[in-house]
Amino acid sequence: MASSQAEEQSHARVWSEAVFGLAASRGVEDSMLEEWRGLVELLDRDKDLKAVMASPLVNNEEKRQLIEKSFRGKASDLFVDTLQVLRSKGRLGLLRFVAGAFHGRSLFHGEGEDVGGLVLLAVIAIERVNRGVVDERDAELGAAEG
Repeated sequence: MASSQAEEQSHARVWSEAVFGLAASRGVEDSMLEEWRGLVELLDRDKDLKAVMASPLVNNEEKRQLIEKSFRGKASDLFVDTLQVLRSKGRLGLLRFVAGAFHGRSLFHGEGEDVGGLVLLAVIAIERVNRGVVDERDAELGAAEG
């Protein structure tokens, strides 16, 4: 069953809250915002990349390699790791929504809804990618995320 746009925006808000919180804890909110803006611009220019990222027909490993090749070393590790976690959860179709929610969150820092445990789970998943610990246990985090 396809998600409604409202559901997608809700999921994107959760992800952006998690990423914003992690970026804020590291003092890199502004640079992270620029990376999200750059990604949206890239997706607007490269329709093939946009289609591949969102397609359920492209397998997860191919998407993982594409993200690594396209972004690792060109963007912050936090940004690339965030993309990898979104990929591992099947949420790459939300990239534009996450970028928009992250932008809104950066404008209204402190006024967002508390999403508590969901943010914590997303942060844990991002930190696991940072440590190179991504496996079937991530399905447990994805199930809790929705």
